[in-house]
Amino acid sequence: MEKLLKVEYIVIHHSATKDGKVFDWNAIRNYHINVNKWKDIGYHFGIENINDSVEILIGRLPIYIGAHTYGLNSISLGICVIGDYDNENIPNDKYQKLLKLLEYLINVYNVKLDKVIGHREIKVLYDLQMVSYEVYQQNIKTCPGLNFSMKKLRQDICKILNVREPNTILYRKLNEYDDYVIKDKKI
Repeated sequence: MEKLLKVEYIVIHHSATKDGKVFDWNAIRNYHINVNKWKDIGYHFGIENINDSVEILIGRLPIYIGAHTYGLNSISLGICVIGDYDNENIPNDKYQKLLKLLEYLINVYNVKLDKVIGHREIKVLYDLQMVSYEVYQQNIKTCPGLNFSMKKLRQDICKILNVREPNTILYRKLNEYDDYVIKDKKI
């Protein structure tokens, strides 16, 4: 596997499956290895209920390039929150665990807050001519779910880090797009 030399983005995903009492993370890993023929699971981290406790799971080691967001894999970390957030809201305990993980990763990798994105927000990067049409086409997803507000997540991270929300075009456009997705339940 190739080394991940630079982390510019953190990309949030959902599994689009119900989080059961079983270890769903292993099922995703097995699918990625046995069906997709990848060397490991595509995500660097997962968040899942295990025995009635929300856990942060290690996937592909963060020193290696992931396989989660076409066109951004070589400059990003991928986090998958187990659950279907197109059809349900993220439970608060999982949301809080995601915030803790993001706080850690943003501090360790010095990721800018306007570069914490949901998989579906590749559209915004394309609209701002930051990625190609091919990259956009390969990433038409609802991740991390039509009921998952990336705007709220970014605002909550700013509060935890005790920093102001970025005043960048990218940050504003990401939040405008999120308002549209959450209101209309479509991408």
